[in-house]
Amino acid sequence: MTDAFQPGERGRRLHPASFAAGTFFTLAGIVFLLERLDIVQLSAAVLWPLLLIGLGLAVVAEEVVARLTAGRTG
Repeated sequence: MTDAFQPGERGRRLHPASFAAGTFFTLAGIVFLLERLDIVQLSAAVLWPLLLIGLGLAVVAEEVVARLTAGRTG
């Protein structure tokens, strides 16, 4: 049985931190667009805690994925 995460397969495995960073920047762009369109009112007092929560979730997600894939070697 071949493992989908082995090197040489068609696709490369996405690193959890890359996924988290991409998701964060996409969501941040959406939030800033909504603020620019006067749909949402945000300030720095609201944004920095959201940034910390996002970074914390990224760290937790990376650890969970690392533990889940630790037993899938060769």
